[in-house]
Amino acid sequence: MAIVIGDVAREGVAAAVESLNAELPHYRRIHRFHIEREPLTIESGMLTANGKLRRDAIGGAIRGPDRDVLPREERERMNSFSGKTISWSLRDSVIELVLHRAPANEIGTETLGELEQFMVSSAR
Repeated sequence: MAIVIGDVAREGVAAAVESLNAELPHYRRIHRFHIEREPLTIESGMLTANGKLRRDAIGGAIRGPDRDVLPREERERMNSFSGKTISWSLRDSVIELVLHRAPANEIGTETLGELEQFMVSSAR
């Protein structure tokens, strides 16, 4: 997900993301974005004293009670999946992806297939 800062039109951001994605490999493409009108600041609690992003605070603000990270159609389409090697579920606009085996250097064709299924499902 990308966070866009400023008073910008959603359509303009969508067009810019589409243009950018055309030049990127599939694994680097932006599938969702959130527009934040106010800048992220140390005072707002969104940046550390060193100016680094506070991901937990930003995620909490984006997923607040009146905000949804995923559009409604997407939430309705993708609720959960449980395969042999991975599973995912969607609760409160947050996707939880679980690997059902110990991490390894190679993931195998079955896991790769289920990850591809997840990517297709989440990119819609």
